[in-house]
Amino acid sequence: MRTSNFIVLMGLGPIAVGYCLIITKKHYACYAEVPRKYLYEFLDVLETVQVSQQKIFGASLFFEHGRNGACLAHGDEDLCYHAHMHLLPTNINLADAVRTDYPTENLPSWEDLSCIYAKLPGSYLLIQDGSKLEYVANPPALPGRYLRTKAAEQVLGDPTLADWQAFPSYEMIREGKKAIEAELLLRWQSKQTRGRLRRSPASIPSKVRAASPSKHSLPGLCQALDGRTGRIRDVTDHRLIDLGERGILTSIVFPRIARSSGGAAGLGDDSAVVEIPVTPEGKTLLATIDPCPLPVVFDLFETDYWHFGWMTVLVNLSDLAAMGADPAGILISTVMPNDMSTHDYSRFWDGVIDASDSWNCKVLGGNIKEGKKFAAEGAAFGWCAEKSLMRRVGSSAGDLVYVVGNMGLFWSAVLRDLRAPDIALSDIEHEQARRALTRPVARVYEGKALAASRLVTACMDASDGVLGALIELGQVNQLDVHLAEVEPSALVKKVASRLDLAQLKLMLSWGDWQLVATIRQESQYAFEGLVRSLDAPVTLIGSMAPGSGRVYSQMSDTSRQLYNLSSERFSEKSYFSTGTASYIDWFINAPLFID
Repeated sequence: MRTSNFIVLMGLGPIAVGYCLIITKKHYACYAEVPRKYLYEFLDVLETVQVSQQKIFGASLFFEHGRNGACLAHGDEDLCYHAHMHLLPTNINLADAVRTDYPTENLPSWEDLSCIYAKLPGSYLLIQDGSKLEYVANPPALPGRYLRTKAAEQVLGDPTLADWQAFPSYEMIREGKKAIEAELLLRWQSKQTRGRLRRSPASIPSKVRAASPSKHSLPGLCQALDGRTGRIRDVTDHRLIDLGERGILTSIVFPRIARSSGGAAGLGDDSAVVEIPVTPEGKTLLATIDPCPLPVVFDLFETDYWHFGWMTVLVNLSDLAAMGADPAGILISTVMPNDMSTHDYSRFWDGVIDASDSWNCKVLGGNIKEGKKFAAEGAAFGWCAEKSLMRRVGSSAGDLVYVVGNMGLFWSAVLRDLRAPDIALSDIEHEQARRALTRPVARVYEGKALAASRLVTACMDASDGVLGALIELGQVNQLDVHLAEVEPSALVKKVASRLDLAQLKLMLSWGDWQLVATIRQESQYAFEGLVRSLDAPVTLIGSMAPGSGRVYSQMSDTSRQLYNLSSERFSEKSYFSTGTASYIDWFINAPLFID
C-alpha cells in the first residue's frame, strides 16, 4: 500500500505472520524527524494497518527504534535512513519487557515526539503500551535490533530469530501478505471515498491519539524557560518570539551544542576559547568566514532547516580543507525572524551539530539576532603546520591537475529532479543523487592528509565550481589548464543525454565541494595511492601549461577555450541573487566554449 508520503510493506524476518512496516518515501532517520505536516497522513496509515491487523490476526502493536542503529549501516551512520515503524500483530506486552532494562516515560501526544527529540536529541525507543505511547530517551548501550529481539523472545521463544538477515522467513512474508493485503487496500480506499482522512488534530481518534497533557501538568520535555517571564512554556510549534533570547539559547542552542562531540564548555562567556595544540612542529592558525546561501534542496524537497545548518558548517570547513587545516572550532551567527518556528530553528542546529561532529569541529559559540529574513554565517578556525600549508600559488608548467571528490553529481541530481524526473536511475545512482543533494562532503580529512604528504604544489576548494577553481589557479600561477578526457559517471551521462547538455558542463559545475590540486608529475603514483587509501574519489583532469589563466579542452583536432561557468557573486549569473530557477535557465543555455 502506498500513499503520498508513506509505504506499507511486509518486513523481512516477520516474527509473526502479518508483520508490517510503515516507511517514509523520503529520507528521514526516524519518525521524530518527519515533518509535522505529514503527521495526520501517517496516523491515517497507522490506523488502517492496525485495524486491519486486529481484524485478521486479533491484535496489533507498533514500535520504533528511533535513530538507534537498528539496521544496516548507511554511509557514516549506523542506521536505516528510511524512518520505519514496526507493526506486529500480537498481544505481547513489549513495554513491560523494555522496562526490565530501561525506565520508560509517557509520551503525552504524537505531536510531542519531534519536540522531545529536539530537546533530547539522539536516539530513542517508542513503544505502544495498550492505549498509551511510551518512550525511552537516549538509551545507553543499546544493542542492535533491541525491540525486535525482545519481541522475538516473547513471540517465538528464541531471541536470535530477530536477525532478519539470517532468518528472513519468506514463507511467513508471503502468508502474511496474502492474508492482509486485500483488507489494507479496501480500508484505505474506504477512507478516501468516504472523506475520512484526517484534516485536523481534532479528528484523530482517541484510540490512536495519546491523551493530551493537562494544563496543570508539571513542566515536561516539550516545555522551556521563557527568557522574559521566567515561566515554563510549551514550545511545541511555537515561534521564537514566544521564547525570547534566553529561552532560545537555553532550550534550543545550548542543549544541542552540549550533545556534540566537542561539548558545551565555555558557552555563555563573552569570547570563545580556542586551545592551542602543543606539538613538536609549530602550528599556524587559519581562519575563514562564509555566509550560507539558501540550500538548493529547499527548491526540491520540503523546507528542512537541517540542510541550512549542515551547509553553514560545510562551506567554512571546505575552505580550511583546501589549505590542509585541522578544524579547531566554528562560530555560528544567525539572524532569525520573530515568527520563525522553534522546530525550524531546532532543525538548523541539528544540522550544525551533525556536520561539526562529522568533521570533528567543535562549536565554539556564536550570536543570535532578530531580523526580517533567516540568515546564517560561520567563522571557522583550524591549525596546520606552516611547512605543510597548501596555497593557491605554487604550481608550475607540467604539473598534473586532480579533482578530489565526485564530479557532476550535484547538478545532475538537481536537473533530474526539476527538469527530467522520469529518468530511470539504478539504486546506486539514486543513492549518489540523494547524497549529492542532501549530504555534501567537505574534504577535511583528504585535505589534512594531502597537506601532511607535501605532494601538492597548489590547491583550492571548488565551492564556485571546478571550472572556477581551474581559472583561479591558472590566473594566480600565470598558467593555462589543458583538460584531459574524463569519463563521466552514469548519472551525469543520463542527465546530459536527456537534456542535451555537454557532459563536461555538468562535471565542471559547482555543488560537489571538491578539492582541486596540482602536483608534480613524478608524484602521480604516490598522490593517487594516498587519496584512494582515504576511500575518496580522485580524477586526473589535465595539466598546467604556460599561459594566463585560460582553460582549454581538446575537441577533435582543435583546442577550444572554455567559457567561465563558475558561480560568481555580484554578477548576472549569481545563484545567490537570481535564485535556482533563473540560474538553471542561464546554466542550461550558457555556452560551454568561447567562440
